[in-house]
Amino acid sequence: MTIAERIYAEAQRLPDEMAHEALDFILFLVRRYGLEQVGETTGVSQWDVLSIDTRNWQFDREEANVR
Repeated sequence: MTIAERIYAEAQRLPDEMAHEALDFILFLVRRYGLEQVGETTGVSQWDVLSIDTRNWQFDREEANVR
């Protein structure tokens, strides 16, 4: 089993939120070490991996106005 196959197998076990985090880290490494070819795209933008949980968030207009 190659290292890429091992990473793939482990990623399959992760919940989506953690898989997004793992993908973000891999893309960070690609950029950090300049492995991305000029003109090459990964097909995933930085916004595709953004995940924000707002289920329990409540907007307080008064608090916002104080700021």
